[in-house]
Amino acid sequence: MIDKLKWMRMRLKSMPPAEIPHRLKEQMHRRRDRQQPPDFEISDETLNAPLPAWPLPENLGESEAWKAARDALLCDAESLLDGTFTMLGLERRADERTAWSRDPETGREWPSDLFCFDVDFRHGFEGLDVKATWELHRLQHLQLLAWVARFEDDARARSACLADLEDWIRCNPPYLGIGYASGIELASRVVSVLVVLGLLGEASVPKDLRALIWRMLIAHAHWIDRYPSLHSSANNHRIAELGALFVLGCLAPTLPDSERWREDSASELIEECRKQIHGDGIGGEQSPTYQAYTLEWFLCVRAVATATDHALAASFKDRLESSALFFCSILDRNGNHPSIGDDDEGVVLRQSLAPEHYVLSVCGVIASALENPKLRPRAHRPDLRAALLGFVECKPSRYRRKGRTFSTGGYTVLASKDEGREAIAVFDHGPVGYAWTAGHGHADALSVWLHLDGHPVLVDTGTYRYNGLPDWREYIRSTAAHNTVQLADLEQSETAGPFNWGRRAEVKLIRSEPERTGGWVAGQHDGFVSSLGFVHTRRVSLDGLLSFEISDTISVADSAPEGKPSTVPVVVRLHFAADLQIKEGTEGWSVQRDDNEVLRVLAPSVDLSGRVLTQSSAPSPGVLAYGYNRLVPGACLEFVGEISPPTEWTIRLMFAG
Repeated sequence: MIDKLKWMRMRLKSMPPAEIPHRLKEQMHRRRDRQQPPDFEISDETLNAPLPAWPLPENLGESEAWKAARDALLCDAESLLDGTFTMLGLERRADERTAWSRDPETGREWPSDLFCFDVDFRHGFEGLDVKATWELHRLQHLQLLAWVARFEDDARARSACLADLEDWIRCNPPYLGIGYASGIELASRVVSVLVVLGLLGEASVPKDLRALIWRMLIAHAHWIDRYPSLHSSANNHRIAELGALFVLGCLAPTLPDSERWREDSASELIEECRKQIHGDGIGGEQSPTYQAYTLEWFLCVRAVATATDHALAASFKDRLESSALFFCSILDRNGNHPSIGDDDEGVVLRQSLAPEHYVLSVCGVIASALENPKLRPRAHRPDLRAALLGFVECKPSRYRRKGRTFSTGGYTVLASKDEGREAIAVFDHGPVGYAWTAGHGHADALSVWLHLDGHPVLVDTGTYRYNGLPDWREYIRSTAAHNTVQLADLEQSETAGPFNWGRRAEVKLIRSEPERTGGWVAGQHDGFVSSLGFVHTRRVSLDGLLSFEISDTISVADSAPEGKPSTVPVVVRLHFAADLQIKEGTEGWSVQRDDNEVLRVLAPSVDLSGRVLTQSSAPSPGVLAYGYNRLVPGACLEFVGEISPPTEWTIRLMFAG
């Protein structure tokens, strides 16, 4: 109860004034629906109308995308039907495909008969991460079975797909249980059902199941329409809700409210697109994967609008274009990108049980949709997402790598390429996150990421998980988990809950020259001013394929508080990718992959002692979350000491030849 009250207090502090009456209205709706859940009647006109289905491009089964994905999909289908399958890093048996309310980690059951808003998934079920159960509720694994059923004419996959869909509907009555507790989950499920119906075809759906599907879709749309994620909740969740209402409004025109859903959501989607994607192509949530998720919804809306002749397709063009340019800038030649901010591995159109190169895939679809090969990453190949959205044909990439500054979103990319080698460095001089809560941002001001020759080198610690382990959630977002400077064990920005930030460092770009040979950028933040009176300034430079330099300055702020300390403990951290090992030598630290030196880190130009930390059990440096619910050891090189500001130093990373 104490944790819940603290959360509510901090959440209220994050709300804009206009949100209060919205929340009061929401509570009235909840009280009414709790006492008397809505009854979703289906008219004979609707019941006899064709089921809504995802519009499939012609010759989908003959596409190169299907041929390339076929073997992996057959393997996924076999795992789902007869073996074990993994979702969000947790393994399940095939006979647990319909264990809708079971937590796969502990076996505990979420209540399935409670009114959805009475399931306190944030505070009431200590140790459980609701996302693990929600992932099954999204029914995205049925998309995979439907692909195999359609193009392999697999009767067993078809039967399992329809049986699981019916079981979900019967086991999850409208407004009961965690399946109805969050709009983004309902929105994801709507698209999954539409894709399944598109791939299986209406003729395969029994009459009794038709009525159940109609009732489910109406209940989902009604819920999303009634409980919108607005104000401080209006991030990617709102995009998903609007996207689901739009596509259902287009594909189910016989429903009484379809025209209103379609028109209202179209208008708001255009507005949210402008808000949530900056003009320079950076997503407001400061996370490439969440940005890709938002963009995939825009692409889905665009594809359905085109297929149903609704004038919306061109509305997102400029934001799609600028986003693809940013993605191309941070993707290396193997399709990897820096892991910035949160990543929950969420997608809209599922093309594998395994984690995928999601940002690469979405960027490639954008390039095809806009018919612009200059925005297509060189590592992209047409995939099932592109095929399902109608963009199978794709011209060869004409993207030309160069350094760029994205000043509004707050990143500078430095890049060098020569004779088959490449180096990409990313520098963060942007805000913590989006809008009032900054929910998916991290304390990564002035952090750096580095990729060499298609491999991550300097990395973000990751995400690990959202719920149930508060110490891990705190650490993952902390200053210590990023490649930046920490003073006196204090945080540059302070959390106010698992998806909320309180005091945030103000970050500014001082100057950047990313396109020149030896490109560089400098930025500054005030995250230690109120507590210590010190300002952190960092300048990073990339000298071709020779070296990467990080120069830090800790100076006294003009507004330093009375009694500020004259000396301060300092730690500079460099987190290295999991496949790298660090060995100390007489000339610094050798960073190696498979006994081959990748680069050498030279000691700082001031008296800071270096040490290497490696572990995988505690929420502290030396561990990496390489995926959701997955931890591995990852070497962290720390430089530790005490300084008397103003003080500056340089750490040089010399690349192996």
